[in-house]
Amino acid sequence: VAVAIAAAGAVDFFVSPSGSDSHSGTSPSAPFRTVQKCVDVVFAQPAGVDATCVAAAGTYREAVILPSGSSGGQGKRGLRGAAATLSGLDVLQPPQAWTRAPFNKCVWQAQLTAANLRIVSNQTQQLFYQGRMMVQARYPNVNISRVEQDMLAPAVSWRHVQKGSRYGRIFDADLAARFGEGQLNGARGTLNVAHQFYTWTRRITNYTTHYANHSASFDYPLDLPGLAGWRWWSNANQYTLSGLLVLLDAPGEWFFDAASGSLYFWPPAPADCSAAPNTTAIEIKTRDFALQQGEVLVAGTGGEEHHPRQFQTERIGRVGAQVLLKTPQPPPLQNWEMQNLHFFGTTFDLANCNGCTLQNLTLLYPTYTLDIPEMDAVPTKSPTTRLSGNGNLAENITLAFSINHGLSFSGSNSTLRNCLVYSTSWQGSLTYTPVGASGKGINVTRCTAANFGNAGITTYILNSQQYPPEPMTGRVLEVSHSHVFNGGLIGRDTALLYTGGWNAAGVHWHHNWVHDGSEKCTRFDDMAENATSHHNVMWNCGMSPLVEERSDKSGLGVVAKGDHHWLYANTIFRCNQSELCIPTCPASKGTVPPLARQNNHTNVFNTAAQSDQGWPCGCADQAGKAHPGGNQTAIFRAADLKLVDPAHFNFMPAQDSPLVDAGVVWPPYTDGYVGKAPDIGAYELGGERWTAGCVGLLGCDNPDVLLPT
Repeated sequence: VAVAIAAAGAVDFFVSPSGSDSHSGTSPSAPFRTVQKCVDVVFAQPAGVDATCVAAAGTYREAVILPSGSSGGQGKRGLRGAAATLSGLDVLQPPQAWTRAPFNKCVWQAQLTAANLRIVSNQTQQLFYQGRMMVQARYPNVNISRVEQDMLAPAVSWRHVQKGSRYGRIFDADLAARFGEGQLNGARGTLNVAHQFYTWTRRITNYTTHYANHSASFDYPLDLPGLAGWRWWSNANQYTLSGLLVLLDAPGEWFFDAASGSLYFWPPAPADCSAAPNTTAIEIKTRDFALQQGEVLVAGTGGEEHHPRQFQTERIGRVGAQVLLKTPQPPPLQNWEMQNLHFFGTTFDLANCNGCTLQNLTLLYPTYTLDIPEMDAVPTKSPTTRLSGNGNLAENITLAFSINHGLSFSGSNSTLRNCLVYSTSWQGSLTYTPVGASGKGINVTRCTAANFGNAGITTYILNSQQYPPEPMTGRVLEVSHSHVFNGGLIGRDTALLYTGGWNAAGVHWHHNWVHDGSEKCTRFDDMAENATSHHNVMWNCGMSPLVEERSDKSGLGVVAKGDHHWLYANTIFRCNQSELCIPTCPASKGTVPPLARQNNHTNVFNTAAQSDQGWPCGCADQAGKAHPGGNQTAIFRAADLKLVDPAHFNFMPAQDSPLVDAGVVWPPYTDGYVGKAPDIGAYELGGERWTAGCVGLLGCDNPDVLLPT
């Protein structure tokens, strides 16, 4: 085992793309070649010694397995970078011959060599060219220079179904002009239909052109869970197709034919299609994880073999429409530190990490899969950027451009601080969220979640079946000083900040900016109990990118179903349906004891909300529309709040604002107010002008700067 000179109980080992695993690794001049070798040596250091692998600048194309089950007394173990990139991509190797495909002069075809067939397979779903993400052949097309934007623009990247569509069959006249009889059979259909808070993938059959009415249709299996009773045609129902060579008809698209071993590609340049692709500019995603936990198996005298065991996931419940899943944990990884690293086309999975610290990480295109797991099934094909465990800290994290998940942060007594999650959940399914936070003692603060397809920050604390009349001691999950906006861009029935059911008990949202969602801004969903929301600003709720029959009933600032909530000192404005929606109608859900009347014990005070009603948030009809729930005091219902400069995020009340001193005193919730009485709303004249969202990360002020150029 290599040994370096320790200083004050700490030792560094070194790795470089130009190194060799036969080196000692004890100095920058004799570095290892692979991160795995460096990590192995780090974990082999004596107990009580802190050991770190220092990665030199460059790109590392490998899957690193961290040995789990180590003793907490081993000392800290870590990986620190200096402009180091962990890549999930492998480069195609020359020589590789290209010829023009017979069906289109702009499409180039390569019969892959044996070396390249070890890189490309029928599992390949993501390809990069000259550092930019290309698109597997699809319908409808997207502009290859705007992939990251277009994937969240439903008018561009999705096709809306046409009248006559129903469960199991979709009609679209545009198909008839593009594809002949039967040509689309076997395509992957990505279906955002019916309630549209889930999206499914199914292989399509019976593609038929209807010449009499110049239309076309295709079928998919009648096995979408729980949807048989839904109405099936809406101009918001939408779909995409992928997975067939016949769909390759635009610059930047590619397709791999596993049967023939041929890669087809339409390079985005030159525009006149005069040049074949540069083989070594093509990179293929081959690794979901650049770094993950495994187990250490001792194999006789042969030493240790790292084994990344697949830990299967089981369904354990549901929060509203969101299915809760639990993954059996690998042995714990103790005191792991990871700093100053860049992940590209790959991510990390730390499923059981205790006392771990992640700092200054950037992840671009971290996870990608076109196949969506069933909402009630184990997501074995859905890689996730995950940190789970006890006593962890993740801070200064930037994650962008994920077709599915953002960041999963769970466990207990852990903090996620100063993060930016941008352009995620391109498929618009509640299966995927930008930030999923769960557990007791979880603190999410100073995070920005922007541009996503369905729900935004989701929060829950797993609960027993015992009815919780009040949050239990130590039962808290906090989201504070966070900025959530531009969400629900693909799916429907969404919320930018979400919790629900008994798992909401102890959820605490405060000092957040939440705005510009296609529907709800914040939501305590079905049968929620004991959740708290205060000092939040919510605006532009219901700014739907589509015009459809539900849009005028979906823009809600606060939806609070259930009972025993505390809602106070919030500023809510410009919602296209209602600023408050607090139902009183009866409610029931699953095995939870029903409520004869919701929100009997909910308290709402010192809040600016022009409109307030009890329907349609969970009530079957308009009977409760004029009877909003909750015990309400000091609610300002006029439109002119007289805020200083809301267009530039200054939501302080002006000197002449009707909100000033208009609230009620309610200790301890209003302690520290300035003036004769508390102000109504999220800010106090003369008090702190607090801000929300990440600070100091590239993209905090304008996430669009993360877009490739």
